[in-house]
Amino acid sequence: MNWNRGVVGQATIPADGGSAAGHALRTNAPVISDVATEKRFSTPRLLLEHGVKSTVNVVIRGEKGSFGVLEVDSRQHRSFAQDDIDFLQNYANLLASAVDRLNTQRELADSLKKQELLLHELQHRVNNMLLTIRAVARRTRAKSANLDEFANALDARLGSLARVHNLLSQ
Repeated sequence: MNWNRGVVGQATIPADGGSAAGHALRTNAPVISDVATEKRFSTPRLLLEHGVKSTVNVVIRGEKGSFGVLEVDSRQHRSFAQDDIDFLQNYANLLASAVDRLNTQRELADSLKKQELLLHELQHRVNNMLLTIRAVARRTRAKSANLDEFANALDARLGSLARVHNLLSQ
């Protein structure tokens, strides 16, 4: 079907309660509609402007819910058969799988970025802690008269650092 200029990629059809698409989403079932005789819902103006006579809607179901509907429109009065519905539903399922895969890839990429940020932060904190320990060891060595005094003083200072760190992290 040839759409008027500016329609493809721009126009939307509401999936509210008064539309075939909305009914398909609510019932989670295919909806076939003959525009001339349809009484259950109104036909969007866009379809009327393009001379649509018959439609079929199927739900695009993803892993976490529905993304929308896939609709086929005909300018001829047409009675869509189960084979038509099955064919269209297969394409809707392929679309859902593709969207789910893209969402999963995006989630994995976001997770990887977060993991890289956390690893960088951990490396930064470990480096800071090592620099602190190095500074404490140097000052302790400078104030110690012998190796035993140094070992006891360093152990006490590192113990104090550990206790302060535990208090701060609570």
